[in-house]
Amino acid sequence: MKKPQAINLFIDSLEDLELLSFEQTGKLVIALLHYAADGSTPDFSDDIALQLMFAMLRRRLDRDFERYGRMCEKNRIAGRRGGAPKGNTNASKQPKTTQTTQTETETEAETEAETEAETEAEAETKTETETETETDTDTDAHEAREC
Repeated sequence: MKKPQAINLFIDSLEDLELLSFEQTGKLVIALLHYAADGSTPDFSDDIALQLMFAMLRRRLDRDFERYGRMCEKNRIAGRRGGAPKGNTNASKQPKTTQTTQTETETEAETEAETEAETEAEAETKTETETETETDTDTDAHEAREC
């Protein structure tokens, strides 16, 4: 079973932990992390307070690990099934409805106005080019007659 990557240290343990010295608390926390990582148990035979605290917190960690394992298994099974349970109407896919907001409408109007302005500018440029071409052609034809 895969173990979690973190441990919970609950606030209700604070009162008990405050009875320990800082050195004892440090040893206890390190021992709990080692236990969570590889299952090793420390030798606190010379300190009865650490023995008691470790035993109490170890049982809580074991319960947390067991709960974590059950949750992982449940999620793994649900993942294999590929979605929500059958009969769950809340999870059924709803048809997409498009609701245009005022902002979307304004944006569409601005885009249309920009497109129209670009089209008009292109038309004016094309007309000017055609006029210049006609003028050049007329001048060339007039010069050709004079020769």
